[in-house]
Amino acid sequence: MVETNTKIDLITLVPFTVASYKHISKVPEEPMPTARQKMLDWAEGNKLTLSEDQQLLGFNDFMGGGKNGYTFCVPVPIGVEGSGDIVITTFEGGLYATLRPHPTADRIWETFGPLYRSWLEESDYQDEGDGDRQCFEVHVPQTRNLSDLARLSPDKRWMLGNVLQPVGKKQA
Repeated sequence: MVETNTKIDLITLVPFTVASYKHISKVPEEPMPTARQKMLDWAEGNKLTLSEDQQLLGFNDFMGGGKNGYTFCVPVPIGVEGSGDIVITTFEGGLYATLRPHPTADRIWETFGPLYRSWLEESDYQDEGDGDRQCFEVHVPQTRNLSDLARLSPDKRWMLGNVLQPVGKKQA
């Protein structure tokens, strides 16, 4: 069921740097929580905190061959170095379609997909999610302090907050 009070909105992300970890598994439900926990443990060990305007992001890596991957990203200041499987990456930012207001967490993809497809047909924009720009899921922590977050029980830590889908102006 699509949430009817929700609409597609556009936002511009400036380039941003993250620490990220990709977890790969043959179990479809495993990659996201495992990648997220690995990044939280790393962030806590590096004493990272989140400002109000920073977001925790993740994205699926569909790998084929029965393997599923999920990359979880934590914003980091310039100069932070990765370690082990933790990679530092800069995303270029740009124009993204998102939902306003945010739907309930269990309805994000169910709401976003139909609204987005309909909006694309009627708008001056095109999907750019299959190129160099990444579609993101926004993970909303129940606290901005990553150390406190790690101490909460897993079912109390998160909700999936939104989707950020890269778009660009249609070419004439």
